[in-house]
Amino acid sequence: MMQSVAVARPAPRFPLLRRRLLPFLLMALAIGLDVVATAALARAMGTANDLFPRWYGTHAWLVDGRDPYSQAVSDAIRDAMGGVPGEPTSAFVFGFVYPAYVALLLTPLALVPFEHAATIWLLLAQLGVGLGTFFCWRAAERESALPAGSAAGAIAMAVLFPASLFNLLFGQFAALVFAAVAASWYLVSRGSVCVAGAVLALALVKPSVALLPATTLLTRALYRRDWRFVLAWASATAVLLAASLAAIPTWPASFWGSTVDYARVASATSAAGLAATVVASLAGNAGVADVTALRPGLTALFGLFAGLAVLAGWRRSARTTGDALAAGVLLGAWLVPPLYEWNSVLLLVPLVLWVRRCSPHPLPGAGPLPSEHSPAFPTREGGTRGRRLAAHLRMARPYLVLASAAAVTIVAVVRWPSESRLIWPSLVLGGWVLQRRTVVAVLPRRVEGDAAGGYVAVGPERDVAAL
Repeated sequence: MMQSVAVARPAPRFPLLRRRLLPFLLMALAIGLDVVATAALARAMGTANDLFPRWYGTHAWLVDGRDPYSQAVSDAIRDAMGGVPGEPTSAFVFGFVYPAYVALLLTPLALVPFEHAATIWLLLAQLGVGLGTFFCWRAAERESALPAGSAAGAIAMAVLFPASLFNLLFGQFAALVFAAVAASWYLVSRGSVCVAGAVLALALVKPSVALLPATTLLTRALYRRDWRFVLAWASATAVLLAASLAAIPTWPASFWGSTVDYARVASATSAAGLAATVVASLAGNAGVADVTALRPGLTALFGLFAGLAVLAGWRRSARTTGDALAAGVLLGAWLVPPLYEWNSVLLLVPLVLWVRRCSPHPLPGAGPLPSEHSPAFPTREGGTRGRRLAAHLRMARPYLVLASAAAVTIVAVVRWPSESRLIWPSLVLGGWVLQRRTVVAVLPRRVEGDAAGGYVAVGPERDVAAL
């Protein structure tokens, strides 16, 4: 009988170049191209972005000693932003508006020309989305006792998320809020609660967006009697407020007045309010009696429905810090105005949590996936190749679902620019409820296949409702 002889594969040439130097060079090239593209975007935007009024107000305060909330500064901002697409030099172009401690945080950028400041700001926004996603990914793994997996796919998904792109195109602050709350969650999962509380205070750069996510984290800390987290947040917030009051003593009244003016002119609304507006508009187009007077009631009804849906999902969830933060993000999107496309970047918190929990993951000690260069990699159909392909398809399934929804969003934004803001709050709220009905990541899981594949099924052993 003839014995099979194993044929040794030749060793790859230049292993150090392929494994170390080449990836480094490709990453450096990608970063360089991103910096060049970001600088071009900053030049193309000019002053038509959310950063410019804050930069100009901070610059006027630092260089000229003027109050960033003064009428003269507001008029200068309106004059400089006269070229905003679709908006003349009118009432909708506002002044500084943000809290005074934002001027303290923007001090380094206010000392450089605006074009350079805008480039740095957009790079920081991209970094905030990437780091925030990484923090969410690692925190979800720690809370659910999952082995470490690559977050590259989740980061790519987050960077191309429609809200992330809008945040970049309009130079918004929401990406930094997302990074702050995600970092706070990650630090809590590591046990660094004092640093986590201090970092959460940085989310106050955009109070309306951070209100309910930060409140849920603080409420959970109070419930668990984690006083260090609460005291660290209160201390950091007190430092910011004290420093801003020392710099601009009259800012609270000015900030409140500018906020009221903005709310009156912009007609800011939440997802519940926008849903009520859509229903009223559809009723009017269908010839039904005018329901404009019922819009406040419809808003309250949609808000109540969203609150009950979040509560139902929370009661079925594992009730980790990540679940609490995801619930706060959803409540903020549905109940707290304003709902703009870029503010939905915080929905990455429940999305990344869902993707990590639903993705198959290697068993501890099972080793990496078999590859074509593995001696145990058969070429016949039905062998390890089939298991490897099936595992990769399961890993890609959440990303394919989100990519399809993102494509629909881009089309809807062109056709219905206002109503399309409801797409992602609605999708994520529905996913929150449906996922928690059938899947809880921390429950024991069945093993698919054998140890050679090294992958775990996503289905739980039992429904959480039976607990």
